[in-house]
Amino acid sequence: MTEAQKEAYQDALRSYHPMFSVTKLHFLITGVPFYNFPYTFGYFFSLGIYNRFLEDDSLSENDYISLLRDTASMTTENIAKKHLNVDLRKPDFWQEALDTVYKDIEEFLELTESYV
Repeated sequence: MTEAQKEAYQDALRSYHPMFSVTKLHFLITGVPFYNFPYTFGYFFSLGIYNRFLEDDSLSENDYISLLRDTASMTTENIAKKHLNVDLRKPDFWQEALDTVYKDIEEFLELTESYV
């Protein structure tokens, strides 16, 4: 854990916690969605946004800023419809986000194959 922290923070911390991961029980609670769901949802939603901006050359930084502004006053479904032209109740948007993760996993496995 200490080595992982040093690598992640590039030796920027004054001290390291060798048992950090086990002191954060919520990292490991998978049966209770109230804590982990927002992180998972946010991760996949952000991947979906990223994919939309890669696919649509007409979207700009200003479009992204507008999307962020609306997060304070609109539902996620309405934000996605207005700014990304997608229906979050349909699986397409979410599948594209998952496909991005699958591609990252495949790339990781290829890059680390010689170390296994």
